[in-house]
Amino acid sequence: LATPPTRTGDVNKQEIPPFTVPGPKKLMFSYSGLHSAVERVVTGNGGADNMSEDAKRALARAFQKAAFSQITEKVSLALKRCRTVGIHVKHLVVSGGVASNQNLRARWAEFVRFVHMLGDWMLMEYHVVR
Repeated sequence: LATPPTRTGDVNKQEIPPFTVPGPKKLMFSYSGLHSAVERVVTGNGGADNMSEDAKRALARAFQKAAFSQITEKVSLALKRCRTVGIHVKHLVVSGGVASNQNLRARWAEFVRFVHMLGDWMLMEYHVVR
């Protein structure tokens, strides 16, 4: 953040830098880079105690967006790679505590609708298990 937000001020989403997904086009998966990015933002603002609640929420949204982008990108890449070697995945199960997140569930539904629109896709359905 260029200028730390005040405790009473509104936080513009543009003040939180976008977090990148590590290893683009690779099947590597890691949240350590996202964790480090969050730490840099917090430290750059003088610590969490010096950040407004709006700034903390904006930071959490940015983290969540990047984390979910990583999940969908890596699953998409894995499904494509399976297909290239003749493995046709027809079902996908998302489970665990993170599967309860409504934002992630909506993103999965959007992802599945998108790949069905492409037409050349074998994924028939996905299941979210909480």
